[in-house]
Amino acid sequence: MPVHDWTRVDAGTFHAFHGAWIAHLMGRLNSGVLPAGYCALSEQHAPGLIPDVLALTHPDPHSGPTVPSGGLALADAPPAVGRRLVADSKVVYRTRQRTLAIRPVSSDQIVAIVEIASPGNKDRASSVRELADRIDDGLRIGIHAMLIDLFPPGRFDPEGLHGAI
Repeated sequence: MPVHDWTRVDAGTFHAFHGAWIAHLMGRLNSGVLPAGYCALSEQHAPGLIPDVLALTHPDPHSGPTVPSGGLALADAPPAVGRRLVADSKVVYRTRQRTLAIRPVSSDQIVAIVEIASPGNKDRASSVRELADRIDDGLRIGIHAMLIDLFPPGRFDPEGLHGAI
């Protein structure tokens, strides 16, 4: 399949493609490609966490109340600040990145992930390391992984993301 030169588009355009591709892959996998009893779901990343951490379990309805007993505090006005920092678009889109997680329908356990690398995964050494560590951590606990890297090796991943892993 021919692939566009994604190095020539801005981060917003790639982010739109990335989200659409994840959705299309999820739909295709869930339409009979995966074995019976498995489903693909889009997972949003939280910085520093692997997708497994974001998988929520449903509480047992017979185990009692699940409402925390603590209070809730709300700020009625935004804090006064002396400086503002405008985030780099690659950083903003990295926090919105999605991974396709494959899991049994009967549980929240992730058995496989499909990761589509974005420019934000390659823009600094810490970004490359974070992605490589997340995939490596998953592999170590038995999660299968597919990494799709549409970008050439760069300054922070001279052997490509696969080499960094």
